[in-house]
Amino acid sequence: MDRKEVSALGRQERIKVEKAIVNRVAQEGWYDRQRKTQHRANALENDFRTRADEELLRRERSAEQLVQTRALRWAALAGRDMPKHAKALKSRQMQERKTDKESVDHFKRQLASEESALRRQEERARERQLLKTLHGIEWGHKQQRFGNARQFLEEDFRARAAGELSVKEDRYQRLLSRRRSMSDMLAAEANYLSREISCLARQEHSKCAC
Repeated sequence: MDRKEVSALGRQERIKVEKAIVNRVAQEGWYDRQRKTQHRANALENDFRTRADEELLRRERSAEQLVQTRALRWAALAGRDMPKHAKALKSRQMQERKTDKESVDHFKRQLASEESALRRQEERARERQLLKTLHGIEWGHKQQRFGNARQFLEEDFRARAAGELSVKEDRYQRLLSRRRSMSDMLAAEANYLSREISCLARQEHSKCAC
């Protein structure tokens, strides 16, 4: 397997890891968003029910007080213009219903606005988390590439150093062998000359003796 195939396989594995991490982050963000939304909806619903109960209790008390007040007024208004007071009472009741409807609509708009703001916050938080994750992946890949390049350079340097050392070792062995050969040759010549000199000396000595 050559270097291109190894690089292609590395890119494929990196893409798979990135997709898996992005999917996991997106899934975690979705679950977290659903949990926050449900928690917020429950809190708003509980708050709405509490306020609705308090408002209902207040209106019941107000209605009871109003009934008592109206009973006293009806008793005090005996013999006066009853249709006029009945019309005023009906108008007041319609105004109270209108106020109640506006209050409910305002609460619905407030709830929708808060849910929209919460959704935007969750989307921004998810985007920030995704960017952090992608930056972390990119930094990890850069560090990995740097480590691989450093390891490749170190291995290449060691291989070249070993090759140069082997060449120098071969050259040294050749020089040593050549020097040994020359030393042996010189020693052989010295022995030969020594024998020749000894032979000549004996011959001269023989002539002198005669």
